Amino acid sequence: MRVLRVALLLLPALLAPPLAISAQPPSKPQAAPLIQYSSTSAQPVIEYTLVHSLLVDNDPVPLLRVYGDGRVEVHRPVYMKNAGDFAMQLTPTELNVLLQSLATDGIMDFDAATTRTERQQLDAQQRSLTGKLYAVSDATDTVITVRLGAYRGSPAAPLLTNLQQQLRWANLEQDARRFPAADRLTRAAAGAQRLHALIRHPSLQRIP
Repeated sequence: MRVLRVALLLLPALLAPPLAISAQPPSKPQAAPLIQYSSTSAQPVIEYTLVHSLLVDNDPVPLLRVYGDGRVEVHRPVYMKNAGDFAMQLTPTELNVLLQSLATDGIMDFDAATTRTERQQLDAQQRSLTGKLYAVSDATDTVITVRLGAYRGSPAAPLLTNLQQQLRWANLEQDARRFPAADRLTRAAAGAQRLHALIRHPSLQRIP
């Protein structure tokens, strides 16, 4: 009787059709972007800064510069707490991880025209729903520049050589909060936050 009961319990499972997932081939991991850069160039691989519209004279020195040898230079202007010049060193692995993260954030492939059109459409939708206008009087531009010897975002993408990509966007952080459905904006804001965090990195040492 016990054998028959077990057989009856197993019968539905044996008769059920196989799960569809079992017939699918295993998914392949997404290939990492190809990124090449010079470790000896005098030009930074990454630059990051903020340009404030309310300041008559913005400091021309970028907040952050990252070089191909891993050296990180931070410049905190006089209006920032603990102003001055600082430096630290990234390992090759840390620099590669940073660049790969920025690629995932869409910095190297940022399309300003497409993103601006998407933002305008989302802004119009918000106005039609709320009947309110949104404006920022003290605009701040986020500026990120990446210089690479070669870059390919995916195996199907073309190989770009001597890439110099600059992202400049007014009120990036506010736009990312206002339009969470705008994937390009939210990822770009994440990349900017990633770089801004380096300005307060605990390993920074003041340059005499």
